[in-house]
Amino acid sequence: MSFLIVLKFKSDLMMKTKILFFFLLFFYTKSFCQHMTYNQNEADYDFYFNSKEKTLPAVKLYIEDEKTLNKLKLLKSEDSIIIYAEKINRKLASIYLFNNTNDSINISISDSRFRMIQEAKDKDGKWKPIEYWNYSACGSSYSNFKLKPNGILKANSKLYRGSFKTKIRFKILSKNKVYYTNELDGEINPKQFKLEKELHLYIRQANASYKFFSKESIRKYIFIEPDGVEKIGEDYKKWQEWLEQK
Repeated sequence: MSFLIVLKFKSDLMMKTKILFFFLLFFYTKSFCQHMTYNQNEADYDFYFNSKEKTLPAVKLYIEDEKTLNKLKLLKSEDSIIIYAEKINRKLASIYLFNNTNDSINISISDSRFRMIQEAKDKDGKWKPIEYWNYSACGSSYSNFKLKPNGILKANSKLYRGSFKTKIRFKILSKNKVYYTNELDGEINPKQFKLEKELHLYIRQANASYKFFSKESIRKYIFIEPDGVEKIGEDYKKWQEWLEQK
């Protein structure tokens, strides 16, 4: 009798263990991003560093800032902007923009965000977007930040979790020129390589009359290609001309 009780206890324990395992596995996989989403970086205006002037804004500067500046200077480049990314933790990365010129330059900002998306290497080693850029419909959302020589701007951006281990990088568009960060080790859900909706649904005007907006134009627009705004503007003009003729 006692032997049967022990067997029943072990059987119940194994069943509860299995239930707990699948319960944890369900919530673990649910924590993965299930599809491509838009980038939600946030510019850190409290972090402003200039090697000659430390007055904008008047914040305490730590030795880590000096190390970051030195890292950026070691990245040899002829580009006017040097971009460097580093992991803060498993969920967050910091992206630094360094003015590599002797003059002040303007950095494109939208709603306190860099115009930026995240990319990852697929199973074939090709770089593909895992985020898209969500343009604001409000004209007052757009502005420029004047960055002095040797100045650094910083933004924080989300990192993802998933079963696919790969390399990631950040892509930034400023003044119709694209810049890329260094590569980082990352992990994503392979589903993030695919858009959740039809392309025309990612642009308000295209949703209203999608036949005037080509897939190529929309892809260039939401994946921040240098001519993306120009291409979508041409399609928008065709749509406006059609409306006027109605």
